[in-house]
Amino acid sequence: MEESTIYESYEKIKSKIDFEIFLRLLLNDFEKNKSDWDNDNLEDFLSGLYGYNFESDDSIQPTWKLFAEMLLAARVYE
Repeated sequence: MEESTIYESYEKIKSKIDFEIFLRLLLNDFEKNKSDWDNDNLEDFLSGLYGYNFESDDSIQPTWKLFAEMLLAARVYE
């Protein structure tokens, strides 16, 4: 079976289990592709997460997919 990318996994998120699968793939991506992450340490990652969330629309209902979107964005958001 071919391994899903984090983006393919993100697109399929509909449940907590889907989110957990996404998190595993995100961790694997960090381990294998850390150099592709602009925010590759905790301080920068949390700063990116804060910045992305600060710029987000407050009217959006939180979902597992939204949490995943925030984590994906935190990898590179400045």
